[in-house]
Amino acid sequence: MRTVKNYVGIILCACVIIFIYKTFDISLFSNILSAFIPLIVGAILAYFLQPLVYKFEMFLDSFQNKKLIKYSHTISSIFVFVVFVLIIVVLMIAIIPALVNYIVNIADNLTLYIKNFEKTLEAYLGSKLASEVIIKIDEMVVKYVNSIEAIDPIATLGTIFKAGSTIITAVLGLIFTPYVLIEAKKLVSIFDRLCSLFMSKEKIELIHDYAVRSHQIFGQFIYGKFLDSLIIGIIAFIGLAILKVKFFPILAVFILITNMIPYFGPFIGGFPAVLVALMTGDLFHALAVLVFVFALQQFDGLFLGPKILGDVVGISPFWVLLSITVFGHFFGFIGMFLGVPMICVIRMLFNDIIDFRNKMKELDT
Repeated sequence: MRTVKNYVGIILCACVIIFIYKTFDISLFSNILSAFIPLIVGAILAYFLQPLVYKFEMFLDSFQNKKLIKYSHTISSIFVFVVFVLIIVVLMIAIIPALVNYIVNIADNLTLYIKNFEKTLEAYLGSKLASEVIIKIDEMVVKYVNSIEAIDPIATLGTIFKAGSTIITAVLGLIFTPYVLIEAKKLVSIFDRLCSLFMSKEKIELIHDYAVRSHQIFGQFIYGKFLDSLIIGIIAFIGLAILKVKFFPILAVFILITNMIPYFGPFIGGFPAVLVALMTGDLFHALAVLVFVFALQQFDGLFLGPKILGDVVGISPFWVLLSITVFGHFFGFIGMFLGVPMICVIRMLFNDIIDFRNKMKELDT
């Protein structure tokens, strides 16, 4: 009888969802959601900064000063946020001018790099095969240039406005961050009071339990992967500098960022380094960079990653690749990065449901 009731509940929920989807304009919900995106961005940033706030708050509480303890959470939230903003500003000041200089350098010396690339192909492939490869590359470049020229100016203007809107959203999200950090406990209390209107205390505690367990999976993976990528980025910086690869600082930063993607990240990040080595050096230089990138990936996958992340993931390579592919398709780079912890949370929920159903069957028998 209980099973029938469960299925009736599921069917009724499905009918309500279908009714809402068919009756109401979904774009309305989309517009409502888009209005809350700055708050969501601020909440995500606050989530990443919260452990640092907690650590600094514990440090302030250790002074045993009553006034300091009273305002320790607010002071910690503001301090961590200010340091975070300063780090972003310093990174932008350091990276943006360097990136502009590299782009100008590439534009000024593009003809020289292309000629060097053609000479390298002719030296190792022969003039005939090299000519065929160069023709194919020229066709691809011409096709790409034509596609750019064919872009509608109005569509381009729309893209510019969209980019501007994204920047404004990011800035607003940054503004929301300290408020979310300061009001975090009150927001949780408001959530509990709202849930108490239609949920029992046991169900609210169950939600808290799953929130804590999900946080452990996400937190350990994200912070561990960031530390892992930072170390790989530093090693890439040193290695590319030793190999005398042009533009090595920005290439190392790119490897650091892409390394956040499991499995594919180091290869995606290493491809530009190999291409730059091929265009500015020779084939042996490019092969040396390729071997270095491959060795870096093996070091990360076999030693550094497992040492830092430990058993946080705990899923087979098949599920890792599946999560990267599926979540990457729906959510882009963020999906490729967060796909692994998301699949871990889904697995946790799935296992708990199976265990619960088995216990219920045992009680029925």
